[in-house]
Amino acid sequence: MISKALNKINIAAFKRDESGATAIEYGLFVALVAIVLISGLTAVYGAMDRKFTEVSDATEQVQADAAARDAG
Repeated sequence: MISKALNKINIAAFKRDESGATAIEYGLFVALVAIVLISGLTAVYGAMDRKFTEVSDATEQVQADAAARDAG
């Protein structure tokens, strides 16, 4: 009889306890933030890579033009 009453109290306390749900929500939020950061950084890296390649190509062209001018 007493164990049934204690069992009901424990079940009621378990139903009120939301700490596990809160931890899961925070975990999902952190995972979402990580996905957004990785996606954003990947996009920024791609844009920076293209820009550095463009600057490098332009620098090489200027050097080639200067060398041709000096030789000619």
